[in-house]
Amino acid sequence: MTCPICRYVTADGKYCEQCGAELRGSHAPQRQEAEAAYAEQAAGIEKSKSDPDRVYYTYNSKESKQSVPQADGKPVQAESGDATMSWPLSRREASQKFEAMDERDDEPNPFFELIKIHARDYFTYFGSSLRRPVATARLTGKDQLLNALLSLVLYVLAVQLLIYCIFILNVGYVPDGAFVNMVLKPMLSLTLFMLLLGVYTYAAVKVSSDSPAGLGDILSRFGTLLTPFIVLCLIGFAFLGLDRTVSALVLVFVLIGSIMIVPTLVLTSSGKARTGSLDFLYVVLLVYVAALLTLMVIGRPILGSLAGTSFFIAG
Repeated sequence: MTCPICRYVTADGKYCEQCGAELRGSHAPQRQEAEAAYAEQAAGIEKSKSDPDRVYYTYNSKESKQSVPQADGKPVQAESGDATMSWPLSRREASQKFEAMDERDDEPNPFFELIKIHARDYFTYFGSSLRRPVATARLTGKDQLLNALLSLVLYVLAVQLLIYCIFILNVGYVPDGAFVNMVLKPMLSLTLFMLLLGVYTYAAVKVSSDSPAGLGDILSRFGTLLTPFIVLCLIGFAFLGLDRTVSALVLVFVLIGSIMIVPTLVLTSSGKARTGSLDFLYVVLLVYVAALLTLMVIGRPILGSLAGTSFFIAG
């Protein structure tokens, strides 16, 4: 065949042996096979300086041994690495390939799509917990454990940030290491304390009722009932610029209320009292005593951050 570009005569093959142009009479299956191979690679286009009418399809081989059709119809193996290979394509074919790659680039990232799905699920759960916390907690099972733990973490973060802001506004400056000592360290202690309080509540449920709920179910209900206290912390933040004493009172109510109200509500929503079991009042008192002892053991960072706020000092 005679090359339509350089007029070189080629005995057999689909491309000119001298300039690489596609010969007339080539068949579509080979072209489709080449396009399928190129579509799997990251690509770019560059023009040959010696021949401005010749366009090359360029890609970097990042996978080991990718088969690429050559001019003689035989495939070669592109070794792994950063080796660049070029193959003559028409401008139309190259443009089509880049349009296809742009469409693939516009596809949503699966990781971010998964995050959006979980975020929507959590906001639905949060809204339901805020509207009817007790009713929602009664129907909540271990399938909502992840959302409940996220609520617990948000509760701890909101409490410690509110303590930190009250302290900074009271003293009028930011001491060295204040964020670490008043937010990060107490966060670990408060998170552990709240988890242990949930475990104590689970033990109280097993002692006082015939509920079949497991630890995951009780922790899910515990975290669900913390939702209103998260919103109360946000109200405390809103009062920081108006009256810090109100913010401090809100903070005290959030801490005491979450420790005393949440376990009681979980207990009352967990089923009927078991015959011959310990009286409900004593079960609640035992939970409070266990919480107090735990606070004395691991709560020094929490109590220290509270003492540093100087709650009732007027700005």
